[in-house]
Amino acid sequence: QWFRDAKFGAFIHFGLYSELGGYWHGQGPYDPAEQIMGLGQRKAVIPWEQYKKEVGGAFNPVKFNAQEWVSLIKKAGQKYLIITTKHHDGFSMFHSATTSYNVGDSTPFARDIIKELAGECKKQGVVCCLYYSLGDWAAADVMDPKYTNYTDYMRAQLKELLGNYGEIKMLWFDNYWYVNNQWRNDLSHAKELYAYVRSLSPNTLVDDRVGRGNRSTDGDYATPENQLQGSRQSRYFEVVMTDTTDDNWGWVKTATNYRRPADLIRNLIDCASKGGNFVLNVGPMAN
Repeated sequence: QWFRDAKFGAFIHFGLYSELGGYWHGQGPYDPAEQIMGLGQRKAVIPWEQYKKEVGGAFNPVKFNAQEWVSLIKKAGQKYLIITTKHHDGFSMFHSATTSYNVGDSTPFARDIIKELAGECKKQGVVCCLYYSLGDWAAADVMDPKYTNYTDYMRAQLKELLGNYGEIKMLWFDNYWYVNNQWRNDLSHAKELYAYVRSLSPNTLVDDRVGRGNRSTDGDYATPENQLQGSRQSRYFEVVMTDTTDDNWGWVKTATNYRRPADLIRNLIDCASKGGNFVLNVGPMAN
């Protein structure tokens, strides 16, 4: 019911990649900026060890203020927040016990960003939802040796996220198709993951990207990306859209192509009229 009533949500892509703003050692902009480390596995722009040392060692968002962020979201009329807990680079934006490759242990900032945002959402009455990339370019190098495979590591992280941060109304999975070839060709993993989430948190919604993103069968609702729907939909959905007119979800320091407010308002009306939600993404600067 909360999802049906929401209509308007916020998406925030924030991570180590924000430190770079789409550029690496003077080269760029790399597109999409939030995938600069590996660019969707097509090309390893930055070796993991260098990424952890140089980028993680510099990441210190001193102006981050969860109260201000959530207050601004609420003022805009957005009813829920989706925040990246781990993107494809495998870096955890929460203080995880499963790996030292996290914001608490591997950055000068050393604060649990997800904990602060989740707590502020509860205070201000904004629904807290968490993004988690199933594909992980660094897992083999960073997960604690007690985990013999990625599935156990991932489940341990999800147990932390669903158990340590209050009520989480939605898990926004992404990048299922990049986990490995076995997952790509065997949807039983998606069904097991869906069931695992429900065993931990029965009321948490799960998006269609828990599997291949089949909008008619996977998860609880559909997530068309940067694409409005042509007619009223029979299934729950949310259109997720970047704040710029390209495919960058993380901040790009040279971006000028921001969408016009009038267009965004029309998009919100369009989605609501067709039975869905409109979710606008922003990519905060590194500081």
